[in-house]
Amino acid sequence: MNILFFEKLISISHMKKIFFLLCLLTTCTSLLKSQGIPYSLSCKVVKSFHPVLPSEKTLDIGRSLIIKKLVLDEWGELFYYVESGNESFKISLRNLDNVSLDLPSSNVYLWQYIKIKSDLDVNLLKKGFQFDLRKDLDNETNDIIQNYNKYNLIFKDEFLVDYLQSLLYRIHLITHDDGRPGSLSIKVLIDNEPNAFCLPNGAIFINTGLLSTIRSEEELIAVIAHEVAHFELDHHVMNVNSAVQRQKRSEFWAGFATTLAAAADVYVSSNNEYYIPGIITMATATISSEIAASAIDRLGAKYSNNQETEADDAAILVLKFLNIDPKAMSSALSRTNNYSISTNKFYSQSGTGSFPILEKRIEKIGIGDPEKFKNVKFDRIVSFVNSYNSQLEFEQGNIETAKELCDRNILAGVPTEMDYLIKSMAIRLVANTQEEITEALNLLIKAETLNITPLNYVNKQEGITLLRLNRNKEAVDAFNQYLNGLLQEEPSEYIQDEVLWTRKMIAKALVL
Repeated sequence: MNILFFEKLISISHMKKIFFLLCLLTTCTSLLKSQGIPYSLSCKVVKSFHPVLPSEKTLDIGRSLIIKKLVLDEWGELFYYVESGNESFKISLRNLDNVSLDLPSSNVYLWQYIKIKSDLDVNLLKKGFQFDLRKDLDNETNDIIQNYNKYNLIFKDEFLVDYLQSLLYRIHLITHDDGRPGSLSIKVLIDNEPNAFCLPNGAIFINTGLLSTIRSEEELIAVIAHEVAHFELDHHVMNVNSAVQRQKRSEFWAGFATTLAAAADVYVSSNNEYYIPGIITMATATISSEIAASAIDRLGAKYSNNQETEADDAAILVLKFLNIDPKAMSSALSRTNNYSISTNKFYSQSGTGSFPILEKRIEKIGIGDPEKFKNVKFDRIVSFVNSYNSQLEFEQGNIETAKELCDRNILAGVPTEMDYLIKSMAIRLVANTQEEITEALNLLIKAETLNITPLNYVNKQEGITLLRLNRNKEAVDAFNQYLNGLLQEEPSEYIQDEVLWTRKMIAKALVL
């Protein structure tokens, strides 16, 4: 009897909670419609017109107004409330064409300026904030982040993330100013494909590949501003709303887990002769791309051409507001386009990535000079990313791209052992002369003398290079140093294989 009583009590309590939440959502929607979308935008009348109320007034050319809010009345009509001195007026949406908005003085007003030119606020007043949908999208975004963490695909560099967040704050004050939930943040993904995307709750993901492809802070700000625009203009929610059918969350993630498990099996079984302990393989980059593609498609981040254009236009306004040449945007897109062509990676050009139809977007913005947007300081900021991507590019056979990334760190004065190592291996791989092989050896010697993050693997590559130069005795010494280092490592299948290979190479070098 007591158990049944408590079950009934819990059931009633649960129903009350549901009823309360429904009432809360209804109340929030009603308040939104009655209180409207707030603004504080100054403007001037450029064509005389009659306001709706008071109807006997005429707003003449040159009159200053402040747009205060957009309201949906009880008859379903949309109006702007404006103020001028001590007077208040009610004007229709079409009369917005009769005023010229003043340029914004802060990034808060900047985004109000951008929003009022879009359909966002009209949609919000008609549909409400849809808190239940936004909560669901937030949960799914967290699912995505958990998968990135599970496969160690978030690039770890606290200095870089701090820098990116500071740029983000220059562009936007992180949260919406109209009551919608969401908070902007930036995460860096390990994937050398140049790409960036934003998810519904404001999580912006920038691939390591994009950070290495662009060459300046101005280009980076342009990319971030474009992604912020998708967040601020609610493109994700609009796209999810327009979807004909959406698979249940549990069903989608069950299938998604199966796909990732298959990719993970490839990663575990992959074997690369240039393997360096701690380096992510090409298969793991595939996992990163798989998660991104699913996130983009599932969470409304597969934008229409109109939405991409709207985000581009907003980004250009942000650049102008920050006194940055708007062609930084087209420069960033041009670099992405050139990377895709040079490496035969056409995902970003196919229309399925976050940079669809690049050439048309570049043409609309105006072709800029990429040489204008090159900065050594920027290379220093992203040097760890460049070093990491050089390894991924080398593993994928993009030898020249790998060398270029190493050279950027070397020229910027921030090389590590890995930069010299990868450049040496890249040179030796295509070397046809003793001079080229000697250059590869000298780079390894530089790596040994740096003593920043000593790599025993340098000794292995030094032994191979010395053999190519017929300096067999020195090669044996290098292999012995490599063997001694291996024997001090924790035993593993990889270590055992390397020990066996090194011992056989020492024996071979003695008779070559």
